[in-house]
Amino acid sequence: MGLARAEAADAAKVPLSLTVLPRDASVLLNGALVGRGSTLIEYCPSTAAVLEVEAEGFARERIQLDGLQPPERTVALHRPLRW
Repeated sequence: MGLARAEAADAAKVPLSLTVLPRDASVLLNGALVGRGSTLIEYCPSTAAVLEVEAEGFARERIQLDGLQPPERTVALHRPLRW
């Protein structure tokens, strides 16, 4: 019974509320599109995951989700400097 409980805890997913700018940016979790713009995602804190936010004309933001994260996060993409 203890092993089953530990396996269930390892597989548990928790929510992460994302506020994303620009509003039409793509949100990817481990390479899979999970939404556009501000969205609610679920991730497993016991397994490392990669969150990416991208939009045309903006620098991509890549965030490593390893362990439990704060329940809310804001990702504001920036335009790359061009000289």
